[in-house]
Amino acid sequence: MVDVRVIPVIPEGAEFNVRELIDAVKKDARQIAADGKRFIATYPPQTLVKTGYVRTNTLKRSWSSKTRATAKEITVEIGSNANIAPYNQVVQGDPQGKLFAGAKWRNVDDLEKKARSDAEKRVQATVDRLVRR
Repeated sequence: MVDVRVIPVIPEGAEFNVRELIDAVKKDARQIAADGKRFIATYPPQTLVKTGYVRTNTLKRSWSSKTRATAKEITVEIGSNANIAPYNQVVQGDPQGKLFAGAKWRNVDDLEKKARSDAEKRVQATVDRLVRR
């Protein structure tokens, strides 16, 4: 599970529509969740894995995301359901198994870095767009 929180800090005397900002950041959060889920669920090329197993895409299907918003924070949660893919921890978890790290499987650390970077860029662009009107 990766949890990225964006907590709006609204300056006094702000010259923009606060509700519009919050709605736009919620939209950003949903996009960050969708992009993060797609990122982590992308398998490395089969040629990198030398075990000869046949992929079932079960691990890909185990990933889900949800976005929650309260008056104080917007939370994006991306996680893999171990009931669907009980081996998820060794393939993409922390710590990740050496075989899977060597085969270039993305792991939760990669996902967290991407989600944090995406959140910073997207939310900053949204703030810039709304403030500079």
